[in-house]
Formats: sequence, C-alpha cells, structure tokens
Amino acid sequence: MWKSRRIPPAQPAWAALFAFSAGVLSAQATVEGTVVNSVTRAGIEGVSVKFYTQQGIRYETTTGGGGTFRIAGMRGGDYRSTLEKEGFEPPKSSDFPAPGPVTRVSGDQTLRVSLEMVPWTTLRGRVIDADGRPAARVLVRFFGPMAVAPDGGPVASGDDGSFAFTRLLPGRFILLAKPEPAKVPADGSRVEAVATYYPSEIEPSQAQAITVRGTGEESGYEIRLRRVPVHRVRGIVLDETGKASRGIKLQIAQPGSSLSGWRSTLGRVEFYLPLVSPFDPAEDGVLTGADGRFEFPSVREGEWTIRAASGWEYQEDARRDVQRVGEARVLVARDAIDDVEIRLASNFEVTASAEWPEGTSLNRGNNWSMIMLWPAEATVEPPTAETKPDGTLHFERVYPGRYYALPLASGVAGTYVAAVLLDGRDVLGQSIDLNGPPPPIRVVYKGKAGTVRATLQGGGAATLLVIPADSRSGGVPTSVRCDTGALCELANLRPGEYNVAAFDHVDGVKLSNPVYLPDIVARTTNVRVEEGATTAVELTVSHWPE
Repeated sequence: MWKSRRIPPAQPAWAALFAFSAGVLSAQATVEGTVVNSVTRAGIEGVSVKFYTQQGIRYETTTGGGGTFRIAGMRGGDYRSTLEKEGFEPPKSSDFPAPGPVTRVSGDQTLRVSLEMVPWTTLRGRVIDADGRPAARVLVRFFGPMAVAPDGGPVASGDDGSFAFTRLLPGRFILLAKPEPAKVPADGSRVEAVATYYPSEIEPSQAQAITVRGTGEESGYEIRLRRVPVHRVRGIVLDETGKASRGIKLQIAQPGSSLSGWRSTLGRVEFYLPLVSPFDPAEDGVLTGADGRFEFPSVREGEWTIRAASGWEYQEDARRDVQRVGEARVLVARDAIDDVEIRLASNFEVTASAEWPEGTSLNRGNNWSMIMLWPAEATVEPPTAETKPDGTLHFERVYPGRYYALPLASGVAGTYVAAVLLDGRDVLGQSIDLNGPPPPIRVVYKGKAGTVRATLQGGGAATLLVIPADSRSGGVPTSVRCDTGALCELANLRPGEYNVAAFDHVDGVKLSNPVYLPDIVARTTNVRVEEGATTAVELTVSHWPE
C-alpha cells in the first residue's frame, strides 16, 4: 500500500506516464496541446506524444514548431499518455497509492493540455593532482537530492584528467573524485592522494555543491586531489559463536553530514523523515581471509566506520533470507591499527498490528497502516515493510540497533496514532533498542483526528508545510502541493501544536536536517489543532530559504 524512498533517481523518458484532467469527449474528440521545456518554458519540437487505453487503442503524433501537437478523431475511452524526446524526460510523478486521473474521451469537444519535459545537462570537468598535473583513471561520482538517468553512474577521468556526465537533471550535486589506491603501500605512515570532494576538500561537510540548471552544458569544474598521511587498519571478523568468519566483505567510510534525504509519499502528500547519513565507502572493500582477518592498507586520519556483511542465505526452516552484519568504529591517528574486532549478527523480523477505534468498518481497501522503523543512528539502513492481507506489517530485514517507530498514515480517514506499544510500554516518539525479534508492536489509533486548512495567497502553485511543534509526538514534517488561491489542507493530524507555512518549493534534505530546521520553523505560524476540529489559517507563499 505504501513505499519509502531516498530522494529517487528519475525514470527514463519512455517509462514516465502522464495523466491529465479533462472534460467529457466523444468518439471523434480532439486533443491539442503544447510540450514545453520545464526550465526555459520554450516549446519543444520533435517530441513523440502517445495516447493509449488499456483496451489497446493508441494514437501517436509528434510536436511541431513551438512544441504544439494535435490528435483528432479519437475514439471514446480513458487515455494515458507518454512523452519521448532525446535530451529530455518527463518530470517525476507519483502514481501511489493509485494511478492519477486520465483523459476521458466521450464527446466531440476539443481539449487543450500543457505538458512539460525536463532537459538533460552535460557537466564537464577535470581532475588534477596536488601539483596541478592531470590525474588519469580517477573515478568521479556525484550524489545529492536530485538524481540522473540510469546511465549517469561514476566515470573515470581520461589521460588529460577530463571527465563528463551526461543526462543530468536540474538539481544540486556534490562531486567526489576517488583515485586508485596505491598498489604496494609502504609500511608505516606515508602520504597518498585520497578521495577528494569538489573543489579540493576531504570532508563532505566542506564540499561545494554544484547547481545544475538545465541549460544544456556546463563546464569548468576542476577537482584538485589532496595528499594526506594514511595508515593501515587491520582486524578480525567473528560470527555469533566467536569463530572466525571467512569471505566476509568489509567497507570503510567516514561519518559526516548527510548529502541526501529520505521521504515517503502517499498520493500528493510527502512525509520528510530524519536524515540517515549515507554510508559512502572510500574504496570498493576487502574480504576476510580463511582466518577471518582483513586489512585496509591506506586509511587517512580521522573517525571511521567499518561495516562487515556476509552474502544472503535462504533459511529453509524460517523461509526467509538471512544476512549477517556487524560494524566497528575506529579512530585513525598517527599509527597503524591492528586490533579491530567485528562481531556479526543476523537480521530478524518485526511485526506490527493496528488497533482501530471501536466500530471502525474495515475492508481490504482501508485495512492498512503506514508505519516505519527508523534508525536512531546511521548504523543500519531503514527496513522496509510488507502489508499482509489482514493489515499487519512485517519488517523482514531488521538489524540490531536503535529505532523510532514512526506512524505516518493509515487507510481509515479521520484517525490518528494515540500510542505505539511495545511489550506494554508506549514508545511513541522514543527510541527503542532492537537486538532480536521483539513482541509484536501494537499501534493504537483514535478517531476525531484534526485538520489544518489553509488559504494560500501569493501567486502560482505552492507547498503547504506542517511541522509538529513537539518531536515527542512521533510526527514528522508533512507537505502537500496546492494551487494558490484554493483551499489546501492536511488531515488526519494528531491533536497538538504545529508550525505551518506555505513555500514556493521545499528542499527535503534541509527540512529533514536538525541544523536547518530552526531557521525554517522561524518562518512559520504556530497553530493549535484540536481533536476532531479543522484549524483554518491564511498563509502568504514565501520563497524557500536557500
């Protein structure tokens, strides 16, 4: 019924679906429209436009000058459409929990639609060493809140140090250059070129973001590699019984500020989840030997996290996939480290069930809950959940660690979460330690949820943002996209105080980051949501603070 995701990579042009609101058209209806560049607003010529139904009816055309198109003589039916043009792709759209509206053809009217495509950009630069000479065979990658088309992965610099990324979508990116590790590192402390962020930083928090505006081609980005002291890090991996584990893959990364955010989507509503710092390995990794031992030959000074993971194995008796994982944190200073010990532990299952208000009418369409087990620390990945036909949630791949139970939404309108019970204790808004399968989590819902209803002033579409004033309520910032001048609301809210505002857009990474949140809250209006009541507020659309 629901899904969670890191701000996602864009879908390829041929797969993105558009749906349009329409009046009633007939068997000989006409659809006219324009396809424009989402950045420049100019019409795009040569776009392949397709309308089709599930019954196999299909119409195709190509946009002409100014991006215009016209399809006449369309038979009655409910149509979806796709757009395709080299150098562009349709903007992302959410089709969850159900597909959006369709173009309904059942009359002889002429319908006009306006469509957008997002332009690709090519980004060019070069990598140089600490002395300013071209650095060849350096892997360059990018990451950030906006992603790219599938072929935009890491690239290797050429003999002249040059690199290029194609098919980038508009957004803010971080560039990282990773040189090849030394083949035969010398013993003791030494100086080597290490992974370096644009323009020449070794700490991710100091990296300079690059804004891609969708103008076609951007160039001149130069990354100067840094040379710093490095040391060996050695250790051993043990299984649950204390025996050495062979063939376990280990990777090492530094903790740092997250450069990407997580959110969950339900229709037009976005839920902004706490940041989980990405585990960005400094190298491809190493494997333990027959004696369970491992070695990272060149680690620069600072705090590091080493993660170990076995391959997946299917347990026939439990009928589930099992992976053993473990980690250790080390401080690399002036000398090599030889005594790191990592203990492995297996993933386990956690179940959760909803308890609805008395008299609630349940069916297969509304018997679901949207709940997340969210890591309290960046030591594990957020586990995904499967909703069973009886409405229970099964988190199948939970690893030992500290979590928050975050209830986001449910299928029963007008309800909110009053408590999250674990072994009889209310843990809503509190972290919980999970080191093995716990008793089933009980999520208690109450009726008479509150609503925030806003009238937006300021021109253009805007985003209504609602932030719980008390983090102990277990809530997260939530938003919905609305047309200015129209009523805009967020429902199913837990009674309490909230901070509300309307912005032209929302940066999910900043919204999820506690460093930026106070500045955002300072630009909001505080309101009180009462049980079963609607709180009305008038808001002026503001520019999102950059």
